[in-house]
Amino acid sequence: MFITLTEVRHPRLYATKMFDKVKEYKVSDYLFFKEDSLKGSEYGGEVDFDNGYGLSIVRHDMSYGGKMGLFEIMLTRNGEPYSLPPITNDEDTVNGFLNKDSVIDLIDTVENLPCV
Repeated sequence: MFITLTEVRHPRLYATKMFDKVKEYKVSDYLFFKEDSLKGSEYGGEVDFDNGYGLSIVRHDMSYGGKMGLFEIMLTRNGEPYSLPPITNDEDTVNGFLNKDSVIDLIDTVENLPCV
């Protein structure tokens, strides 16, 4: 699933509503999309859960899947990058090429992991 043209053309209409519970931040200028059709759809957010886990969620010119309008997540445990397949890729702390629904599912999954 790709982002809609409305999200691309008017990303700020969706940015504050993109994901519940996620603290959003401005993506660094050097990570902005260069392709006109994606400009303005950059996304950055992070969420920390009471169980000791957290997620960083990004979509930008250098993220896995960003140029396709998709998201990349990084899992953290006690504030440090952490690998936990299938949430992350094997032997990695990130997972990319995720659509919005997949990110929402991962937020729920990570929130419900046992405490560390």
